[in-house]
Amino acid sequence: MTSSAAVTSSAPRQITWQDLDKKRYYFWGCTVFLGIRVFVYPANLIKTRLQVQKGTDVYRGSYDAFLKVFKSEGLVGFYRGFPIFAFGSGINAEYGSFKLFIN
Repeated sequence: MTSSAAVTSSAPRQITWQDLDKKRYYFWGCTVFLGIRVFVYPANLIKTRLQVQKGTDVYRGSYDAFLKVFKSEGLVGFYRGFPIFAFGSGINAEYGSFKLFIN
């Protein structure tokens, strides 16, 4: 009635650097990295503005800082300085990947 087929369990196959498609790896790596940075940058800007205010109470908290930046500078204000940040971060990420490629 039941067949007693041998069940073979094999360990997962290890993926090595040579197995990867390098063009897709770099394209998707940079794309995902930049996408995450676009999403996180406004929170980083608010954090930095709160840390920089010494003695002056320009912002009373995160929500107040968010509202004041949005009212005074608009949506573009949240991404002030982003191109330089993204370029520098991209260079750093590619350098790290390049070191892996060499080794």
